[in-house]
Amino acid sequence: MCFTVSPDAFSGPAGQLDIREDDDLSRKLAMLIAGECGLLTPSAAAREFGYSRQRYFQLRAGFLQKGAAVLINRPR
Repeated sequence: MCFTVSPDAFSGPAGQLDIREDDDLSRKLAMLIAGECGLLTPSAAAREFGYSRQRYFQLRAGFLQKGAAVLINRPR
């Protein structure tokens, strides 16, 4: 079974689930899946999705501690 993740979509043998351009939460989750599930290295996933390596690991740590709610953009 071949599964891929890109900034635009989750893709598998049965089809594709597109990610909306303005959906930052889904893009961040896709990046973490790509970097943690062996599709890309964390550094390559961060680069592919337009984030720094440091930001990747900040998001990863937050996700592991508090779940997907941490991936929602909040005003500073």
